[in-house]
Amino acid sequence: NHNLFTMSRFKNTPELNKKHTAILNTLLTQPDNKVCADCNAKGPRWASINHGCFICIRCSGIHRNLGVHISKVRSTTLDTWAPETIEFMQQNGNALVNSRFEAKLDQSQKPTENTDDRRTEEFIRAKYEHRRWYADGASSPALEEEDDEEDTHARELVFKTYNKVTMDEEKDVFVYLWRDNCALWHQVRPTFFEV
Repeated sequence: NHNLFTMSRFKNTPELNKKHTAILNTLLTQPDNKVCADCNAKGPRWASINHGCFICIRCSGIHRNLGVHISKVRSTTLDTWAPETIEFMQQNGNALVNSRFEAKLDQSQKPTENTDDRRTEEFIRAKYEHRRWYADGASSPALEEEDDEEDTHARELVFKTYNKVTMDEEKDVFVYLWRDNCALWHQVRPTFFEV
């Protein structure tokens, strides 16, 4: 059995979930948050929690492909949220995030919900990975959330059990993590352990 578990530091209760859902719903009524931060599609229900912006389901898939070192994605309706993450979203939002990441962007270059997936992905990679239009001298606030500690803890657990799991270094290691009461499958490659 290669199941490994990590638990959040905060106690997730129905009351806390209800409170966080209400806060997220209020944030989503703000004008700039009513549309996707990346393509202006209406009614975003996903978020990049380490940038603090709301995005549509299509753009959320692209964000996931960037890797968690660039963008961590959460559903505003399906996932549970840590208090620190909610606070970070309240401090940021689409208007503030785009004022930093799109400061030098000609808005006519921004994709719409009708733009093809390839071009939309190119835009999102340029925006967040390469910071092509980032404001000069602007700081990029970072979310200090429990996931970072969890990921480090999970990495240590996986590293300790890695040799027991497989002797073939090219083989994938599948690790079952429990985070925020949501079961997630993570595929971990040997490069996961590189320092």
